[in-house]
Amino acid sequence: MPDLSFEAQEKIAQLKKVYISSLPEKVTALEECWSKLKADPYNEKNLMQFRTICHKLAGSSGSYGLDKIFNYASRLEQACMDAFDASVNNRNDLMLNTLATDYHELINHLGLYSKSNNL
Repeated sequence: MPDLSFEAQEKIAQLKKVYISSLPEKVTALEECWSKLKADPYNEKNLMQFRTICHKLAGSSGSYGLDKIFNYASRLEQACMDAFDASVNNRNDLMLNTLATDYHELINHLGLYSKSNNL
């Protein structure tokens, strides 16, 4: 693949800056959905809404080369799918604790990233 022109690199940098400025909104959506999931961890609708937010965050952050955000969001998405695939009766505290741990890691990293970029 040929190298990108200076103009293309500048456009990508501008788009990345806009994306980074939208991270606080994404955190808010993630936190709201997490609160619903924590209140009712066996509700499949809440689980799938949370997974969808993680999926979108993973895809968009990966597109801009934000690898740590991509990794955390991808792990959370997979943990949601694992929990969804388990029958309601087989969802256990370990699965829910894994979700919680990964969620807090993602939120922490998003916060650190936002602060380091003066957001």
